[in-house]
Amino acid sequence: MPDPIKIIRAGLDDALDILELSRKTFIETYYEVSDKKQVLKFIDTYLTIQKIKEDLQNPSILFYIARKGIQGVGILKIVENVTAKGIDDKKCLMLDKLYVLKDYHGNKIGTDLIDIAKQHAFDNHFQVIWLQVWQKNTSAIKFYQHGGFVVYDTCLFEYYEEPENDFLLKFDLYN
Repeated sequence: MPDPIKIIRAGLDDALDILELSRKTFIETYYEVSDKKQVLKFIDTYLTIQKIKEDLQNPSILFYIARKGIQGVGILKIVENVTAKGIDDKKCLMLDKLYVLKDYHGNKIGTDLIDIAKQHAFDNHFQVIWLQVWQKNTSAIKFYQHGGFVVYDTCLFEYYEEPENDFLLKFDLYN
């Protein structure tokens, strides 16, 4: 019988796995469809062990890691009380990262990670979960829409020399 996928709340001991997953999934998602130099610069600047350890020690930031056996196959990062454009009057939870290795797409890992974010939001009386996604990442947009998120606005993602156009999506827990 194959190892089942288990999702756990990540701690400092998981920092290297989170770093590896973050870098690998970012490359899988953007390297072939974006400026390669920009992708590598982003990784070197923002996906560092120091930044991940700082985030793991911040009580407003929660990471979850999906594992098959000991191998990390997906991550979720949520940030409490970060408002977004157009929804600054509500208690918000930001879905900052949700990445699953391409080899594991279609196994409901992303859905399970979103469900964790929704449950956390519900349990802690957040009114809205929001996220930002690149407008050209149509598969991610469809995935989030299938999970009940709606596009409500746009914004620019400062991606070094070439800012990208992103959609802002939200999921209302309490209309």
